[in-house]
Amino acid sequence: MAKILVVEDESIVAMDIKNRLMRLGYDVPSIAYAGEEAVEKATKIRPDLVLMDIMLRGEMDGIEAVRQIHERLDVPVVYLTAFSDEDTLQRAKITGPFAYIIKPFEDRELHVALEIALYKHRMEKYLKESEEELRKSRDDLEIRVQERTAELAAANKNLMEEIAERNKVEKALQESEGRLKKIFDTVQAGVVIIDPRTHIIIDANPVAANMIGLEKDQIIGSVCHELICPAEIGRCPISDLKQPVDGSERLLINTDKMSLPIIKTVAPISLGDLDYLIESFIDISALKQAEEALHHKMQFENIITTLSTNFINLELERIDDGINDALERVGRFSDIDRCYIFQFSDDMTKMDNTYEWCAEEIVAQIDNLKDLSTQDFPWWMNKLCLFENIYIPRVADIPPEAGAEKDILEAQSIQSLIAIPMISEGRLIGYIGFDSVRSEKAWSDEDIKLLKIAGELLTNALRRKHVETEKANLLRELGAKNAEMERFTYTVSHDLRSPLITIQGFLGFLKLDLSKQEDNKTDADSKKINTDIKMIEDATVKMDALLANTLELSRIGRVANPPEEVPYEDIVKDSLAQLAEKIRSSGISVLVGKELPQVYVDRMRIMEVLVNLIENSIKYIGNRADPTVEIGYNADKEKPFFFVRDNGIGIDPSQHEKVFELFYKLDKKSEGSGAGLAIVKRILEVHGGHLWIESEEGKGCKFCFTLPLTGNT
Repeated sequence: MAKILVVEDESIVAMDIKNRLMRLGYDVPSIAYAGEEAVEKATKIRPDLVLMDIMLRGEMDGIEAVRQIHERLDVPVVYLTAFSDEDTLQRAKITGPFAYIIKPFEDRELHVALEIALYKHRMEKYLKESEEELRKSRDDLEIRVQERTAELAAANKNLMEEIAERNKVEKALQESEGRLKKIFDTVQAGVVIIDPRTHIIIDANPVAANMIGLEKDQIIGSVCHELICPAEIGRCPISDLKQPVDGSERLLINTDKMSLPIIKTVAPISLGDLDYLIESFIDISALKQAEEALHHKMQFENIITTLSTNFINLELERIDDGINDALERVGRFSDIDRCYIFQFSDDMTKMDNTYEWCAEEIVAQIDNLKDLSTQDFPWWMNKLCLFENIYIPRVADIPPEAGAEKDILEAQSIQSLIAIPMISEGRLIGYIGFDSVRSEKAWSDEDIKLLKIAGELLTNALRRKHVETEKANLLRELGAKNAEMERFTYTVSHDLRSPLITIQGFLGFLKLDLSKQEDNKTDADSKKINTDIKMIEDATVKMDALLANTLELSRIGRVANPPEEVPYEDIVKDSLAQLAEKIRSSGISVLVGKELPQVYVDRMRIMEVLVNLIENSIKYIGNRADPTVEIGYNADKEKPFFFVRDNGIGIDPSQHEKVFELFYKLDKKSEGSGAGLAIVKRILEVHGGHLWIESEEGKGCKFCFTLPLTGNT
């Protein structure tokens, strides 16, 4: 289980990320909320990966924290950011991140980015360890070759000494020759003895003969540079160019004219009165192949990492171009003739070739592979529905039950292919295919694993496109519904006011008619009639006010003045001037804060906000000895806001949300319709602002709200 350190300054967001990571199977031992804390915790817990928010509170941001962590630990970092400005990205690149994740993000995007980062880091670590092991192996091999060469040289020296005394030590000479022969024949390296004057091989051991692919008798008498370390006549690296050959890489040519990489060491040796060269070498083909495979894998992973980063920043309308570019890059790198994507219909009855890349001179098939019935290819669909890869190294060998599949593949001249299922949220949505048309092609298990990673990347891209498209459609539909609702509200409110005006008119006529009949009514009758008329008048006035407020609410956002840059202090002064008489008669003291900022707003609407909030404070000030209303601005860097505060009766926390509902009143007997705060909330929302209350019953009330400031528009 990978251990991940989460660095996020928003505690709620941090806990959400932690929970999501734990659901994905990761261990999250700790959360850091600041850069300094991140450095300390990373050093202490030594995580497998750091998930770092770039923008952190405090003096140290995420980028500086990563730089200091990398001074202490070799740990991969994936950045989280809600921003993508060029300067921030350039600074972040210097710290060598393994991926970027743009907020907000889906679990799948997070999972893929973390797995790729962990995998890439493991591969880089493995590569370093492999390189170190290779270096040690070469060093050990060089020592062994040198030791063997020294042994041979010593043996030859002994042999020469024994030959000089052969008449006296015939038996000793034979024993020495036997020892030399045994070493020569059993050493686990190719060994040949060469005449430096003619470059002719005079002897070769069994290992050398096996590597060259000839019998020993066929090798003896050959010129050395025809087989070992090919060179032109007169350009021998040792005897002509005087180059040292001590554990260096060279080439050996076998009988199939194939070049084998070797590590070779050459040393002088004397046999009798003549000087020779003894060459020893070992085959390093397996090491070279391992290096090439590892290099190939790292290159492919770099391509996937680059494509993944690019997809994160792609806009909706460019995702198709990104998918086509990804198919081309994977196809060219993997030496494939055609790469393509098929997508299934929602009911899995149809499939379409939706994306395709073809190498030069390969005929495109995308227009011919539309609206295909999945029922026509049961063998193919059965494997895909089981989430199995389809690997066909030779189309001609497809089993008989896949006759339909064989026909359509041969019609496209396909000789070999791989099809990888595309799975999104546990559901098969299509597959990505890789065709070899010009020749048969074999893919290793490692190749298929890499292509599967590419398939997962493109699956995520298609899923993101689907989600973004649905989101755009929903937003358009929501906008249309809101516009329709506003038109309906306006029409209903406008039409309902017409009969109210008629009722008010006939009330006037009724009063006039009754005044003409005063002589025929008793005082009791007149009083009762006047009371009834007064109740009708009050009801019509109240209904008219409710409809007027409803009309006003429907106009907000639909009928507005263009926003302008204006000092907030000027809006405050105009609002207080409009309420001057009401403030004077209520005996309230009004305090206005200093250093109020400039705002970018509809001036008249924001003046309406302040008037409503101040009137609300006056209405609910209660029986205070020193009634006070304060208008100010909190310039907090993280969350600046404006406020209107009073020392009135306050609002119980259970009512904080209800007071913004249309026609809701804390005191049913108070004046007004109860629409004022709903109108205030709607005006601020249209400006992109937010409104909330900080209050307790009996402790005054503080209305807080945000507005767009000049320079932030």
